[in-house]
Amino acid sequence: LNDSVKDLSRRWEDLLGACKHRISLLDGVKEFQDTAGNFMNWLTAKEKMMGVLGPIASDARVVNTQLQQVQVLRDEFNAQYPQLQNLNTLGEDILQSPELSSSDAAMITDKLNAINQKWDQLLGQLDDRQAKLNAAMSATKDFNALLNQLQDNLQKVSDDFDSLGPVGRDPSSQIRTLEKLENDLDRLRPHVAEVTVLGENLCDILPDPSERNNVKNSLAAVGKAFNSLQKKLGNRRAELE
Repeated sequence: LNDSVKDLSRRWEDLLGACKHRISLLDGVKEFQDTAGNFMNWLTAKEKMMGVLGPIASDARVVNTQLQQVQVLRDEFNAQYPQLQNLNTLGEDILQSPELSSSDAAMITDKLNAINQKWDQLLGQLDDRQAKLNAAMSATKDFNALLNQLQDNLQKVSDDFDSLGPVGRDPSSQIRTLEKLENDLDRLRPHVAEVTVLGENLCDILPDPSERNNVKNSLAAVGKAFNSLQKKLGNRRAELE
């Protein structure tokens, strides 16, 4: 009788241990499902956020803001990385259990693959956007700096021309001033060519048609201003001669 009681007691302890292990396994699976669901929701939210960041701008100040946005997102990913590690560790630990059903094992494997693939995909998109923004930053700075300088110089030539006064007033003095303005405008010709090249290079970097149009419109405005001044100076010279 004692042997039977001991055997029954041992079986009870074994069964109790198996139940506790099974409960622990089920708790682990539930914890994994909850954690994986929350993490995928976070990734989905970041994916939507990245989808509305907008096109790469042609203005250096806007590009700088866009770079800051990328850095904020990168900081959020870095802060979330320990959670990803914990999720992978939890899933791998559960997969080691011999009592795990094949369906649960497949579910955990699929969720881990989906989350890690989405994580890598989004980080790759951040890397790609940052690289394009860095290239755009350099190009926009060079383009806008020369464009602004050229616009200021063209405006000065235009202002000086407007100050010449009527044609009949001191023709010899006007001719001297006119020659100076012609030389000033001629010295700007290489800058017009240079800013055109910089603008074309910037357009090659910018993926958004509207931003490329902004650059092209700026180039067209500078070219129009240059040609208009050239025509005004030529007409005034003809009048004076």
